[in-house]
Amino acid sequence: MSYNTILLIEDEEHDALSLQFAFRQWKVTNRLQIVTSGEQAVAYLSGAGDHSDRTQYPLPTLILLDLGLPQLTGFQVLSWIRSRPEFSHLPVVVLSGSENHRDIHKAYELGANSYLLKLSDMEKLLGQIIQLNQFVLARINSDSVIQFAEPVQPQKTEPLPAATEAPVNWISTTMNHWRKACSSFIKRKQAFEIKDLHNSVDATFCRQLCEQHGYTCTREQASLICRPPLKALDPINHQSSTTVTTQTKPTILFIDDDTQLLRVLSDYLTEMGFKVLTTPDASQAMLVLDHNPTDLIILDLNLGGEDGLQFMSFLKTNYADIPILIYTGLDHDEQQVRDILRNGAYGYASKSQSMTQVVAAIRKILSHGRQDAAA
Repeated sequence: MSYNTILLIEDEEHDALSLQFAFRQWKVTNRLQIVTSGEQAVAYLSGAGDHSDRTQYPLPTLILLDLGLPQLTGFQVLSWIRSRPEFSHLPVVVLSGSENHRDIHKAYELGANSYLLKLSDMEKLLGQIIQLNQFVLARINSDSVIQFAEPVQPQKTEPLPAATEAPVNWISTTMNHWRKACSSFIKRKQAFEIKDLHNSVDATFCRQLCEQHGYTCTREQASLICRPPLKALDPINHQSSTTVTTQTKPTILFIDDDTQLLRVLSDYLTEMGFKVLTTPDASQAMLVLDHNPTDLIILDLNLGGEDGLQFMSFLKTNYADIPILIYTGLDHDEQQVRDILRNGAYGYASKSQSMTQVVAAIRKILSHGRQDAAA
């Protein structure tokens, strides 16, 4: 395998040219190979057809993958790469213009090592990629993945213990999806590194979350190296565990960006005999759901600009066994309410209604399962 080739899979000519320009500005000496479709990417990596000459088309040590490819999508390319044993340790950095939580979650689930948002300033984007090289990707081989004509402010990192595999996956707290990525790596029992942990609250959260799942954590300046237990749990056996829970109170997850309403309704529901978990946004909600048995989700449709209906669809796909009660201040007519129920909600309540009516809708759903439980 060549140690100086980067494969860019990008169908937008402007983005490809901008990244090439950024490579020149940073004096990156790597050979940059560009393919413009998923089909070409598979052919390149397989050495098929015109790409059979490995002198002209050497295997890469890093892939930069756009998700928005025509026909064979970026997700499908990523899935194909991870299905091939010879590419199991090949770093793949997703470059995308999408901040959609489903896209981010899916990319990590399929095996992406990092997910970077495309920036209008490609030099800044390349700067993020170079950070990956300095902190994580360079640890895979003795040579650096990204090479320069001149030294680029090397960052000091402590050597990893010799007996432990270095993490390939990289997260930065500067990425707004970093908590979701953390959860995804833990679910896949993979090692990962969290950078830019300057906030003690974030550091404590990460350590507690990892240790809860048997991970060992090593602090390195502003980074945390998280490694799974030596013998990871079999996810199938783990899920089919017959452990008996002593919890008697139904657990409700309330998702709403109105923090005052969260507090008021949470206190009321607690008094009514429920265990209440709260979160103001979709990304934190997934972390809560991944680590807390939940009987019901109460979902606002306007989450700080996020599309609540779109997130409901995501929840129905990934947490299909948890019923959802829509709780909204939006003014919907009867037909719109029926459409919401038809698309997956178990019930519907308006914020203009009394808390007593909301509790009645909750109890109806928990008692009888799915039905038109509009309060």
